[in-house]
Amino acid sequence: MPGIDPVVALHNLYVDPNSSPMKQKKRLFNDKKNAAIREEVQALLKAQAIRELKFPMWVANVVLVRKPNGKWRMCTDFTNLNKASLKDFYPLPCLGRLVDGSAGHEVFDFMDASRGSIFDHQIRMAPVDEEKTTFITEKLKAYFESHPVQVVTNQPLKRVLTSPALSGWLTTWAIELSEFEITYVPKISIRAQALADFITECTTQNPQTIQGPDSVGSNPVKPEWTLFVDGARNDQGAGVGVLIMGHQEETMEYALRFGFPATNNEAEY
Repeated sequence: MPGIDPVVALHNLYVDPNSSPMKQKKRLFNDKKNAAIREEVQALLKAQAIRELKFPMWVANVVLVRKPNGKWRMCTDFTNLNKASLKDFYPLPCLGRLVDGSAGHEVFDFMDASRGSIFDHQIRMAPVDEEKTTFITEKLKAYFESHPVQVVTNQPLKRVLTSPALSGWLTTWAIELSEFEITYVPKISIRAQALADFITECTTQNPQTIQGPDSVGSNPVKPEWTLFVDGARNDQGAGVGVLIMGHQEETMEYALRFGFPATNNEAEY
């Protein structure tokens, strides 16, 4: 996207670091509004003003506002982001005087008069804050039509959705979902496959034995794996990190976050 060099100026969001990311529930629009949103998104993508994000933490909805000429303007509802933003300690009081002084008069807005022309002088968003300005549009249908969907569950969804006698009022949904490439995989199969992959990857082809100081005339000592565990807790929650080190210096790391209250008492866990 053209604009001012980030070395000269960069726009940062003053967001409270203790605030939790918010994902707004997706709003539904009619076909005309979806077409206007799709056209606007394609124009922004072509101008490199926005980019696609796969796994966002912050998600806002778009809002369509009718223009005087009958067309639609697409805006983004940053209500949650505004609530999470801290107040500026160095405000610009002159802006307040300008707004109050313009009351009752016609105001000429450069952005509205020349839409898109400010891209040449735009200050770029800081990369660490780009995710906070994510918005969602109608794109899931095309994604589902071009990618297979795998549902991992321990519930009999496949039997219910594929049997009209059992589905009842779900029959309509079963018919709608039948056009997509959906496969149902039991959780037990996923766990068994994960264990099989782990054994295949971590099993030594030529197992070695270690001769201990007292192993003369006795069975050799088998190689050992070393497990390191550490945890941490703060006012945001608790978590633990696991490090497994093999006898051939191979390592595996895993970190998880507890979904329940915990303390720093290692003996308890």
